[in-house]
Amino acid sequence: MPLAITGGLFGLFMFGGTLNIYSEIGLIILIALAAKNGILIVEFANQLRDEGRSIREAIIEASDLRIRPILMTSIATVVGSSR
Repeated sequence: MPLAITGGLFGLFMFGGTLNIYSEIGLIILIALAAKNGILIVEFANQLRDEGRSIREAIIEASDLRIRPILMTSIATVVGSSR
């Protein structure tokens, strides 16, 4: 979460934005999206561990398989909230 907040604030100030109520709502959405993505990867890795994979294999496979849905969800959230 700290990295998401730092990146959001960096992007906001890099493009000349101000910290107002709309940008604060955007930061809250960013935090929620990052938390949701983290939970999904951990849950998927736990399912792979239950199937008998090692911790390292489960993490790598979970991250590899979940990157596309995470990117699609993130892009849809950004496009939806910017309109």
